[in-house]
Amino acid sequence: MLRAHGVHGAVLVEQLTNQPGRFSPGARLLVGPDLVPMTVSDASPYKGRLLVRLAEVTDRDAAEMLRRQDISIAAGDVGAPPPGEVWAADLEGLPVVSGDAEGAPLGTVTAVLDNPAHDILVVADAAGREFMVPYVAEFVDEFDPGMDRIVVHPIPGLLPGDEAGDEGAGEPGR
Repeated sequence: MLRAHGVHGAVLVEQLTNQPGRFSPGARLLVGPDLVPMTVSDASPYKGRLLVRLAEVTDRDAAEMLRRQDISIAAGDVGAPPPGEVWAADLEGLPVVSGDAEGAPLGTVTAVLDNPAHDILVVADAAGREFMVPYVAEFVDEFDPGMDRIVVHPIPGLLPGDEAGDEGAGEPGR
């Protein structure tokens, strides 16, 4: 939440979700580091943001206490991702294998970085070395929730220890 708005306890929210129903009247939100449950009583667009009224917040002083607090939802309320998308949490922890005929293990997804152009998978191999894989069709086979692995098609230099990507490493002047 960005700040209080008005005297009746409304708060201005930067909406980061791609599911607008998250702020429908009756929606349950978890607020702040203590994940205090609150219920949306009303929400409306306001200058490129969202003006939200919460049933538990009735005046400006209470709304000011929520300034800069994060809003989240319970895991059970997440639901399915929009068509053609997957949740980052569905990818983290999955094994990553090569798309070649052998399907060699390459590592495990440890994180998904939100990048303006596309997401990036952070993968740690068996030796603990990390490498990054752009989450785009050129490198990653289509993924559906419930799949048990991620298939990637690395290019030379993408994987740790790949000689094509390490050319000139350690040589002075390069």
